[in-house]
Amino acid sequence: MLRVCYTPVARIVLVLLATLSGTWRSSAQENAFAHLRSLDHSWMQIAFEHKQAHDRYTHVVRKLRGNVEPTVSAFVIRYAGDGISQTDSTHLAHLGASVIPEDPPFLNERFKDDFQYSFLPDTVLMGRNTRIIAVTAVPADSDLHAIREALYYIDQATGRTVAIRHERQAASLFYGEQSTYWVRLRPGPSEGSWVPFQVQIQTGLRLLHKPSLWLQRNIAFYNYGVE
Repeated sequence: MLRVCYTPVARIVLVLLATLSGTWRSSAQENAFAHLRSLDHSWMQIAFEHKQAHDRYTHVVRKLRGNVEPTVSAFVIRYAGDGISQTDSTHLAHLGASVIPEDPPFLNERFKDDFQYSFLPDTVLMGRNTRIIAVTAVPADSDLHAIREALYYIDQATGRTVAIRHERQAASLFYGEQSTYWVRLRPGPSEGSWVPFQVQIQTGLRLLHKPSLWLQRNIAFYNYGVE
């Protein structure tokens, strides 16, 4: 067997490189973690609740359910001006709350070692430069927390979170669930406003002694401010 022998100087260089590499990774993670925590995490929920910013809009709901040949249902809901009732507004706010992580563990200093934080290459959403922060559970198959990974899309011009994608998993002896949530905002009809744009929810269910089932719900919002 070929044995590689390093001189004392080479060993020192390798140790220094490993130390610098670890320091750089640690610094990058700390920066991503600090940036993520500095965001206004109520912003996206407010966009769903603030009906004055979008008192006219249409949204289409498309639901899929099944395992081999899914059934599909779709319907269009149109809200116009004073026609929005308090019930409708509450429903919209509830939708936002159901897809936007509330007090996720990866924002808690106590649990930050359970996750890895990183900046991904910038992208463009709705024609606007957008920064991405990625969060991944460590290790990837860890069951310490329900959220296994998340992506936060941050509008660079405003510093606001304009999209979130996250994955959750839950398992027990009789039941298993894996869900992906994707929610996006877009600039609204009035200056400086942001409104819901897309919500996608996909859930896979594993049930004891029954075929697996998957559900998908796609909601698109459009025609803001159109009479």
